[in-house]
Amino acid sequence: MACGCRELEAQHGSGNCKCVQYREKFPDCKCEEESVSEYSPARVSDDEVLVRTIFNPIFVDQRDHLKPTYFQSVVKDFTERGLSVNRKGYLTQPVLTARLQHHPSNRHDYIRFIAVRCGDLRRLRFNGKRAICVYDSATEEDLSHADVCQSVSTEPNTTKRESRTLRMKTARMLQNEFCPMVTTTLANALPRHSEP
Repeated sequence: MACGCRELEAQHGSGNCKCVQYREKFPDCKCEEESVSEYSPARVSDDEVLVRTIFNPIFVDQRDHLKPTYFQSVVKDFTERGLSVNRKGYLTQPVLTARLQHHPSNRHDYIRFIAVRCGDLRRLRFNGKRAICVYDSATEEDLSHADVCQSVSTEPNTTKRESRTLRMKTARMLQNEFCPMVTTTLANALPRHSEP
């Protein structure tokens, strides 16, 4: 039996190495060409707004802006297991808030949102290659779920320092694309270029 993108998602969707598997088996964001989840309403389009939930107030400054250290702290998410986001068009505030109240990451009783346009992530490049892939990794409980994965990997003979440099570059790219304004409502979570 051939292992396609949907089979990979079914096997590794909740694991710690999903992005690694996508990079190795389907390089250059190949799996964006089809829906990877049987529960997905559709592939993620470039014009969709993606929302990331912030659960820890330590990453938000006094002006309600995301601190630069946030994406460095979640580096394993976008390089290995997938940075979870929600597709704003398939959500409502009451449904999302109810789901997040009991989320394992919600240890501070703090729920805030940042947003980005999917196409703004997909246009990012490392040496002419796509830097970021976005997959429609919906689950039965959450049709809006998607994952952001680093698309490029380091060469096999790369040093630990060079690997870390690549991860930090990706973190800075994400920091520059997500709107820095942290909001309390889904309606106010807007992409960076929508800021006043």
